[in-house]
Amino acid sequence: TFDRSAALDAFAEIYSNGPSEQVRETVFLSREEGSRISESLATLIRAKGIGGVQCYALRTHLPLARLEPARYRLTLEAKVDGSAAERSVSFVVR
Repeated sequence: TFDRSAALDAFAEIYSNGPSEQVRETVFLSREEGSRISESLATLIRAKGIGGVQCYALRTHLPLARLEPARYRLTLEAKVDGSAAERSVSFVVR
């Protein structure tokens, strides 16, 4: 639970089995019941890979001042060479 004066910072790492230039990361913000509020493409930072696995880092910043008090879900979706993965976290703004 967060006050509207706060901001959320999210960090994620995306791994690929080889070098890929076609990594697409999308950040979704929605009300917990499902209505989408915003969608944005994220900038990925290429990090070092280990053992042939490529790593990409994502950072996003979400000020909460513009949100009404309610339950929300922040979803990070990554698409790499035809494969996709996503991770969501729920939070409350008061």
